[in-house]
Amino acid sequence: MLARTLTGAVSLGSFTFLTGAFNRSRAYIEKILSGFNDISEQAVFLNDLFEFFAWSSTQSLLRRDAIPAPRPIRRGTSNSVTLAFKPIRGSDTHGNPEH
Repeated sequence: MLARTLTGAVSLGSFTFLTGAFNRSRAYIEKILSGFNDISEQAVFLNDLFEFFAWSSTQSLLRRDAIPAPRPIRRGTSNSVTLAFKPIRGSDTHGNPEH
């Protein structure tokens, strides 16, 4: 199209109009495809959600012998839990930057 404009077969105004129309149509097509992509992502999410609901309802029926957790949990112990943090390189043992 550019070559035809340079040779004079198409006027500069027509070339400008056609390139603008092409850019707008490309943007519209991109929006439409993006919308289809969003819809398909939501459909996959809903499918996974319904599969989870189906799975969780069957799991609760299989475990009738499970001990129920108290609601609300008022007391608990964590005597066997130990947390340890590695110091970040270039910091003291409390995580403060060394100067």
